[in-house]
Amino acid sequence: MKKILGIVVLGLLLSLNAYAAKISDFEVAGMSIGESALKYYSEKKLIDNYQDWFAPKYSVSEIEEKKDGFDDIQLIYKPNDSEFKIEGISALEYIDGKECQKKLDNEASSIQGQFTPQEVKFYKKKTFKHSADKSGKSKVTSVKIKFKSDKGVLIIACYDWSDSYAAKMDYNDNLRFSIRSNTYEKFLNRR
Repeated sequence: MKKILGIVVLGLLLSLNAYAAKISDFEVAGMSIGESALKYYSEKKLIDNYQDWFAPKYSVSEIEEKKDGFDDIQLIYKPNDSEFKIEGISALEYIDGKECQKKLDNEASSIQGQFTPQEVKFYKKKTFKHSADKSGKSKVTSVKIKFKSDKGVLIIACYDWSDSYAAKMDYNDNLRFSIRSNTYEKFLNRR
């Protein structure tokens, strides 16, 4: 009887791990980590919209078109990857700062309700100065969610650009949903 009980318990534990939440199970703008960007955009469109923000380690295509309610999509993949396998996705919704904060809180709460503490780790909301704006007036407020099974990351953030920096760079304040593979997240943390 003890053997049977042990086998049942072991089977349940193994089946729970088989269904653990992974970053690749999560979609932003209908796309997931690990998919080919070519499933959604032509190679020409990806190349024509290339940005060198993280060269030579990662390539970024910023596609300014409406998709699933977002105003701008940023796809991150490794250079020379003929499949354009997605390592990161950021989907931006241009939105006012106060409205952004409310939406960030609502979205974070909604996502938190979808996962257990065994699946993900939630980090407290934090605000910091964006390093690209040397004036120190541009701020980012974010909530980070780390998937325990594959260490991928989901970030919901409000980007509040200073008026001068926004004008200089042609940026808009935005609510940003980002998903990142573990390797891309590690790269960003080392920069």
